[in-house]
Amino acid sequence: MRRGKYTSDCSGEAFTLLQLLFLNNMLGYADRTNLSVAVIAMSRELGWGEASTGTLLASFFCGYVLTQIPAGLAAARFGAKRVLLIGTVVWSAATVLTPWAARQSIDAALAARTAPSASTSFAAPDGWRTVNLV
Repeated sequence: MRRGKYTSDCSGEAFTLLQLLFLNNMLGYADRTNLSVAVIAMSRELGWGEASTGTLLASFFCGYVLTQIPAGLAAARFGAKRVLLIGTVVWSAATVLTPWAARQSIDAALAARTAPSASTSFAAPDGWRTVNLV
């Protein structure tokens, strides 16, 4: 088993990195649940049926599952920190745009919901790869 250079204490660069990864994962979990809470009010306001609402909620799962392996491959090829940063920026921007997209059409809402799920999937493999590099 390969040991990193920071194994004896929780201080310095390694501890800061772990704190940032924790905050990143916390943000990702908040993003996963925010639409589940808001979809009830959104569906009433925008006149969506149960099928549209269910499709919108399922779109997160589909984007997340389909990009797990590409996320790990991207981390290996381009560097975990860089890919994780890009993924975090993309999912944050797409989450901010979701209410606007929902008012445009259900298709725009699906696209706005699939983008953060695809980029959220980068958090797990890239985070683990980053920890293994320390």
